[in-house]
Amino acid sequence: MTTMKVSAEIAEDGTLRLEVPTGLPAGRAEVLVVVQPEANGKAGSATANGRAVRSGLFAGKSVSAIDVDATLDEMNQVWRSKLSGQR
Repeated sequence: MTTMKVSAEIAEDGTLRLEVPTGLPAGRAEVLVVVQPEANGKAGSATANGRAVRSGLFAGKSVSAIDVDATLDEMNQVWRSKLSGQR
């Protein structure tokens, strides 16, 4: 797994387009995208009362407490259950 941090512009219509050289061979890949607004024109977390704002699976967790692999597993389980319910 490779983790990259990039800055990007969101278009007027709300879309985000990324061109990211990965150095990986051609083929399918699983991609996790976290879009975080820039605070005061600088990359950083959105804040409320000086505290970082997180939602969803990240709500109530500090950055150091987030286990990326466990979070990805949890996200995959949620999507699998949603997809299996659509049949």
